[in-house]
Amino acid sequence: MPTIQEAVQAAAPGDVVTIPAGVYDVSNLTLPSDITLRADGDVTIVGNFIVDGANTVVEGFTFEGGKVDLGYSQNAAVRDCVFNGGEASINYSWATGAEITNNDFNNVAGPALDGWEVNEATISGNNFANCWQGINLNFNDNPAYGNDILIEQNSFTNTAWMPIEVGPGGAYTSNLVVRGNWSDNSNVSDPEGGVAYSIISTTGVGTLIGGNHAVGPVGPG
Repeated sequence: MPTIQEAVQAAAPGDVVTIPAGVYDVSNLTLPSDITLRADGDVTIVGNFIVDGANTVVEGFTFEGGKVDLGYSQNAAVRDCVFNGGEASINYSWATGAEITNNDFNNVAGPALDGWEVNEATISGNNFANCWQGINLNFNDNPAYGNDILIEQNSFTNTAWMPIEVGPGGAYTSNLVVRGNWSDNSNVSDPEGGVAYSIISTTGVGTLIGGNHAVGPVGPG
């Protein structure tokens, strides 16, 4: 049976590469542009995937302590994956057109999703359980970035810090939409940080925040 590295190296643009069930130690595996890498059954990845090209799709994998790095990619997607543990799960700094949908994040020690200067991102339908932070986005006051970002229908349980944080002060965004997210932090250990969402787009335009739900910690007694 070929390794994942051999399978992706043999792929042509537009191919769907299916990986049979099993446990794969990949260390840091760089994926080429224009392929879909899809788990066929229960596929566990020990290590990291790196996507720095265009139109690469990762679907259906379980990562044990590892992450997918989408930094500087274009129109890449991570769908229907499970991320267990680790310090971070997906980095999408300076990515354009990232799609992060329908994934599960469990017991991540830092920000599960972390990105600087992102454009045209869709983050939707993800579930975060017992993570330090769910979604973190940082921007400078630069209209070249922060455009057309959608964060919707994500759920957060027992988040130690803010489930969604966009900022810092002075950040520029255009057409930032945060809607329909659900946060239930009733057992959170840090009541100062894990109560609600923090959306700061100081110099932004077209910001829409609506229909989000947040439950804070339950005090003693």
